[in-house]
Amino acid sequence: MKKTQKQVIGIRRLRQASGLTQSELGRLSGLNQQTVSDYEKNRRLPTFMAGRRMAKALGVSMDDLAEAIDEQLDQKCSQPSSQ
Repeated sequence: MKKTQKQVIGIRRLRQASGLTQSELGRLSGLNQQTVSDYEKNRRLPTFMAGRRMAKALGVSMDDLAEAIDEQLDQKCSQPSSQ
């Protein structure tokens, strides 16, 4: 049986649509690659200023970035907990 691919959502979707790697997005927004990865995996939420710089680097509005983050949080909340 083939493994189904996860739908790309949130910050990762915006980054991939912009054709950027995590490292490139980090460099353009003054963050490191690990921080971008943490944002994409919901390990951390970006501060307002980090979000502003990321939105500018991605060529999207703050509203678009906020909606992308909401997508991620909605998916995280809808997953069953692994306890």
